[in-house]
Amino acid sequence: VDPVRDLEIISSELIQKDCEWCDRRLETAQKKAKLVKGGSSSPEQKELQMLNKVKEHLAQGKNIRDGDWSPAEVELLNTMQLLT
Repeated sequence: VDPVRDLEIISSELIQKDCEWCDRRLETAQKKAKLVKGGSSSPEQKELQMLNKVKEHLAQGKNIRDGDWSPAEVELLNTMQLLT
């Protein structure tokens, strides 16, 4: 029994699940962003930008909670219900 190894495995699996969720959400957000007019200031575009940033962070193998997020980004992250 190696608790450190177990923790690393669990953490990597949670990151993988968040990546999968983010991929699905990105597809939906991209479709919405194409339909909505309003440029980069629309809520759909902001969500799309945030999802891309989250995906990039997860791709580096980092937990979301360990990222450097602005207060506005934290509010949006809280609505996403991510595991990490």
